[in-house]
Amino acid sequence: MWRLPRLGALRCVSGVMSAAGAAKIVRCEDTLGEATKTDDTDLDFDMSGESSLEEGLKAPGPLESWDGEARRLTGLNTFLGAKIEVAKPLSPNFVMRHSAQLGSSPSGQGSEHYSCSAQVFNENVICVGTLDQNGAVEGHIIVPKLGEGVSSKLILFMSGKNDMFFHDVEFAGETLNAGFRWGNNVMGWQGPMCQVSYTQAVSPQLSLGAEAQLLNGLATPASTVTAKYDTPDDTWVGTLKSHFQPCGEGEDGMAELNLLYHRKVVKERVNLAAGLQVVPGAMHAASSFGAEFALHQSTVSTAWQPAQGHLQTTVTVKHNQAMQMTLSAEAFFGQQNPQTGEKADAFRFGYGLSLG
Repeated sequence: MWRLPRLGALRCVSGVMSAAGAAKIVRCEDTLGEATKTDDTDLDFDMSGESSLEEGLKAPGPLESWDGEARRLTGLNTFLGAKIEVAKPLSPNFVMRHSAQLGSSPSGQGSEHYSCSAQVFNENVICVGTLDQNGAVEGHIIVPKLGEGVSSKLILFMSGKNDMFFHDVEFAGETLNAGFRWGNNVMGWQGPMCQVSYTQAVSPQLSLGAEAQLLNGLATPASTVTAKYDTPDDTWVGTLKSHFQPCGEGEDGMAELNLLYHRKVVKERVNLAAGLQVVPGAMHAASSFGAEFALHQSTVSTAWQPAQGHLQTTVTVKHNQAMQMTLSAEAFFGQQNPQTGEKADAFRFGYGLSLG
């Protein structure tokens, strides 16, 4: 039988460029006035089928970025003492940056820190080099578009002891991401390592991913399986990790379950997050909570880890595009003094200023 044409129907074909472009092209063809011939068994109610489902899929991104927002809210970047950072563009493609900190250091070891970095970039490559007061050198070379859908990143850290490097190669398809990493002395593990990861969009909201790591001294690779359910207002991320013992100390390791939830209460204004970590083999469980409130010129963030009795709060005030002030405070309730063995509360405060 013949069916009347659907008025104003649009057929859209979507495609995704490379990860560096991060742009989406949509081509719509007006099908106004087209007639469709069907038979008596055709039950076309114009519902979403397989083709429309595929059009709504997009690459879910690298696995390590899935829970980044929730972890940022539940574990704030607090510091002790004073910190100042000055950035000066010397040309449109060259930026110098100086960073000084008194009272603590980014690594947590030492009471002072200074570093100077230079950043050179264009549309094809980004190069960053950093030198600190101890002579440690850190370098980043990022190629956003090595090929069609392929990006590359190389990171080096040389301090004269336990030098570290790793090289990432990422591929972004229309509905998937795949990555390969190889390096040495990565993630605090001595010796060479390699890692492969894969993520796949199953539906517009659900994505699945897996990762395997082969580390020096491990009899069996460590593996990670992750699921992410993402909506405009909520993001759920569940991760199951397997930790294996070094060779000669047993073949079995402990599994670790991590659940993270991020709620966008008011878009770009109010964010809430919660996390749960469970290690059944060690009879260990820990939770964390975070909240962020963005006002006109300031942002207030707070995080709470009940098991550690750790409370963190930061207030960031942006006076203009080139000046930002940060107030940092954290408290440890019932922390044990390593010298006396007595439990007492501890408080730390910090002030930061960023120019440029």
